[in-house]
Amino acid sequence: DQWFFNAGHPIMEVEYIWAEEGVQHVIVSQESSNATGFVFQVPFEIDFYLNGEVVRKSMTLKDPIDTFSFTFDSKPLTIDFDPENYVLAEISDSMSIAEYKYLYENAPRYLSRLNALVAIKDYQSESKEAEQVIWDAMDDEYWHIAFRAASYVDEDHFKGNQEMIDLLSEMAVGHEKSAVREECIDKLVDLKAESAEEYINQALNDSSYSVQGAALSAMFDINEERALEVAEKWEKEKSSSIRNAVAETYASVGGSEKQEYFEKKISSTDGWGLYNMLFYYGNFLGRMDKEATLTGLTTMMDAAERTDAWWSDYAATGGMNRIISGQEVQIS
Repeated sequence: DQWFFNAGHPIMEVEYIWAEEGVQHVIVSQESSNATGFVFQVPFEIDFYLNGEVVRKSMTLKDPIDTFSFTFDSKPLTIDFDPENYVLAEISDSMSIAEYKYLYENAPRYLSRLNALVAIKDYQSESKEAEQVIWDAMDDEYWHIAFRAASYVDEDHFKGNQEMIDLLSEMAVGHEKSAVREECIDKLVDLKAESAEEYINQALNDSSYSVQGAALSAMFDINEERALEVAEKWEKEKSSSIRNAVAETYASVGGSEKQEYFEKKISSTDGWGLYNMLFYYGNFLGRMDKEATLTGLTTMMDAAERTDAWWSDYAATGGMNRIISGQEVQIS
């Protein structure tokens, strides 16, 4: 009822202090997400990992700052606050990288392991333990953790790392979930992994349109000629993922003859598909001559006028700004 009858929700910070006399202190502070200052009464649980045994303790947060103390024979290897994820709150805690790593490796629940991964992801370039969690999470049994791990791969840290490039390449064509395959392709682009061209070629034949679209975008960064060849074959595809990838390719390297593609697609597309097409058309026209640009501007204005959606004007205006920017680059 507290969450129903009172505005906001608790924002909680948790600190763990181990005292040498064998006492584990857990200090929990809370504030409300709005300015009311309301103090929530929050029942919660904590799991303490103790040399192969998990001890769960239950308690209730009643004050802005509460301290809970527990006696153990040895310092917990890691601590999992709210292991069942029952508490409706923003929760942040602070443990060492080793403790988060242990939590990822030993927690039986998906969200506990995901939270450990999120907490450790920014330290992969500084800590071998954090880096190992990224490697392990790429092979996690839960596809969403593998997806998140791939997205967290640090481009600066792993640039030129052939072992990581090979793993991402294999996952890009072999993982059972299309979202993971797509994310791995995007990360290969971020890593500028030209050696992955063979796998990206395979991904062009993926069963998922979103993966195919990502593969075409990736191919453009590796082999423009091959990307143009594929884009031309896919011009009539109706999938939004493929349509956007084709438009992106033509916007960057397509010749003046590709203007007809944009003109036809804009006249027959609506919704957010139109927004994307206007975006890429602006990039395309920024590379074209005056006559082509004037034709394109008329088309963009007509497209904005035929729909009442606010974003159509925004998309058309943004496209015009990119035309101007592109033309200025050509002049310079």
